[in-house]
Amino acid sequence: AVKILEQLARVAAFFGRAEDAADLLDRAAAVATRTADNVVDRLAAARLAARAAIRRGDLEAAEKHLAEALARQDAAFGADDSSNGALHALYAQVLRGRGDLAGAEIHLRRALEMQRRDAVADAGGTVAARADLAALLVERGGFAEAIRLHEENVADLAAGAVVGEARRAQIAASTAEALLGAD
Repeated sequence: AVKILEQLARVAAFFGRAEDAADLLDRAAAVATRTADNVVDRLAAARLAARAAIRRGDLEAAEKHLAEALARQDAAFGADDSSNGALHALYAQVLRGRGDLAGAEIHLRRALEMQRRDAVADAGGTVAARADLAALLVERGGFAEAIRLHEENVADLAAGAVVGEARRAQIAASTAEALLGAD
């Protein structure tokens, strides 16, 4: 049920129905919380609740859920566990939404570091982490590093890294922005 609700939330978000997507993520989090019988399930529930709060624009609630998830993840698997990368990327979204670009950059660099360690299993996750960091760097004026990150993404995409079409479009737009800003 949780996976179905997550998929429905993605569809709702794709069609611009952010509130419906948030509601579906809330339902998925509620189901995951009720059925959680181990640390992995409880982490998934906290991550879903954070994603729902981000969709609703409730950054305070999202930050609370993410802090809880990171603490649980660190306690169960250690702070350097590569699956923490997704949590750090979500945390960066919250900080960016609050205007804390420096804090967001710290979390995106951490996410990228963790994704790079897990690159064999998830090359698409590394591409996504790089793209998010590059977009933030463009916003902060770090054009040279953003271009380098985009070049790495182009190489990974050419080598077959799997990412969705929306992510590819975001990478292309962010690359163009970095190139234009660097002149």
